[in-house]
Amino acid sequence: CVDQKMSFLGALKALEKALEGIAESLSSSSIDNNNRNTVNISCSSKEILGGNRPCPQSVNFPSPFLNASKPSLLQHYSFILLDFLEQANQFIPSVPLNQVDSFFLSLEKESQAHNNFEEAQKALEQVLGQTQQDKIDNAKAEIDHRQKLLEKETMEAMKVSSLILDQMFCHLPQIEHILIPCAILMDATPEHLSNYASKGPTELDQVQNLLQNIDLMRDILDANGPKNNNYAEALRIYNSIVSHSAEHGGVFYRLALAVSLEFSDNIHIFDTTIPIDPMERYFHYEAAYIEGSLDPCFSSLSIFELRMVIDNDASNEEISWCRYMLRNYRPDLIHVESYHWKYCMIVKTDVRYKCPEWVSSPKSYEQILSGGGKCGPR
Repeated sequence: CVDQKMSFLGALKALEKALEGIAESLSSSSIDNNNRNTVNISCSSKEILGGNRPCPQSVNFPSPFLNASKPSLLQHYSFILLDFLEQANQFIPSVPLNQVDSFFLSLEKESQAHNNFEEAQKALEQVLGQTQQDKIDNAKAEIDHRQKLLEKETMEAMKVSSLILDQMFCHLPQIEHILIPCAILMDATPEHLSNYASKGPTELDQVQNLLQNIDLMRDILDANGPKNNNYAEALRIYNSIVSHSAEHGGVFYRLALAVSLEFSDNIHIFDTTIPIDPMERYFHYEAAYIEGSLDPCFSSLSIFELRMVIDNDASNEEISWCRYMLRNYRPDLIHVESYHWKYCMIVKTDVRYKCPEWVSSPKSYEQILSGGGKCGPR
């Protein structure tokens, strides 16, 4: 949460520079302000989203012409971004410089404490395989010490940040209909959006539908956006899933968006160069959910949480094998109450801590049970 707010502050600092740069690039272009179609950004269907959000204020922005060229689309999306930036600029509060400096200094201290804590964890991993109990005890004590320091710095960062963030975010509910599309356009960039939209009418509609859908844009930002800001690939995957799936709304909407965002950059099957097909990954989990093979909490996971489920680098066949294997081989582990180790306790009970033994290539998850492993395989 602090990282996201820090990024927002950085975006605000860059706002004036962005305004100047875009204004300069557009000043040399001829834009016909009197010959523009306009459309309204409106909230999407509550049935599709499975939610009850209030409809935000509508915003007029130019609609591109059909069969528009890439240069004209680039100019079009740049004009929209400039318009949103100018509107957002009116709400930027004046924050005392000393508060800003204190804010970033507290975040730097918290980040350093986090790095120190991770170093202590790595030090413990290195001595776990040794027989000297005193080294292990010292490593554990160091972890406890650094964890307390991390908690202290985190609380201090939250305390300092509250002084400035209250000023920064007090207007957000009223202007989110400006900031949300503005953030999408800045992340996706007019350059990449125009490159994708110029491919044809289908792609143009996909970009336009995105920019008209406040709820979809909000969900994308809440879920941390597509990998490497590859909005073009995320749009292609998402619309392909929606057009081929008979299931819509609720968890299916969140699952489709999670797959689209996570697989906007290729994920390869473990120890291979074979990319996982995002469509196949979506329909794998859709079918598993419908047949009741997944944990009951699956239906309540957020889009961001679902990204952490479907990003597995195992093949779909291996994922199915793992579910059925646990039911048959260690059904007791399925009923572990703690979600920290539920379904993963088999790492402690059956995967030996040793140098891994791979009996075939490519390596696979099945081999880990019998072959064991250390930090990586486990």
